[in-house]
Amino acid sequence: MIHQLSMHRKHIMFRANDYAALQTNGSIILSPKSEYGHI
Repeated sequence: MIHQLSMHRKHIMFRANDYAALQTNGSIILSPKSEYGHI
């Protein structure tokens, strides 16, 4: 039971890191597009 809980917590942490990475990638992808759109 405790092992299952720790695995679940790791999974949540991993997903949080993935989400942060996606946010960073998204901002990197979006910023040149927005700059290009302003011109």
